[in-house]
Amino acid sequence: MKIGFLCEGPTDEYFLKSSEFKKLLDSLEIILIGVRNLNGKGNLKTSRVLTQSRILFDEGAEKVFVLVDLDHDKCITKTKELIPEHDNQTIVVAVREVEAWLLADRQNMADFLEVDYELEFPEKLSDPKNEMLELARSKFSPRILTETKVFYRIMDNGFSLRRAAQHPNCPSAAYFLNKLSVLNTQY
Repeated sequence: MKIGFLCEGPTDEYFLKSSEFKKLLDSLEIILIGVRNLNGKGNLKTSRVLTQSRILFDEGAEKVFVLVDLDHDKCITKTKELIPEHDNQTIVVAVREVEAWLLADRQNMADFLEVDYELEFPEKLSDPKNEMLELARSKFSPRILTETKVFYRIMDNGFSLRRAAQHPNCPSAAYFLNKLSVLNTQY
């Protein structure tokens, strides 16, 4: 199965292009055709989704995933409904943000912070980016850390979507992993 991704920002793009994510795709016998960063959640609600999807299909993708953060939207379904849909597309909503998935990977966060770590409800945080940043600043020099740098460091430390999806209170990561895992059984 050949797939492509549309996403809303640089951290999502980094996650989707990471070596760990590529290893996961390889283990599922999925070929990554490309990742398109649409530079903002608002751009996922426009015809740019259809244009960029068409480009991915023209490059050989058989399916396109749209990865969008819930942020402070009230409902996953309503967030999905704002994104133009087409055949062979799956919309995945990260609750609240992809950063919550990083916080759900207990092993990676414990290794990164060099302390015991567990967060019971990563998807209930009102601001996962800030939580991630505050945890990192408690361990490292606060003046050199930005949200983006912390995200990249945690990703590069060995983040695993499989481990995040195993967290009992991180269902959006489990949903995403499941959608990827069944791709080759659907066609």
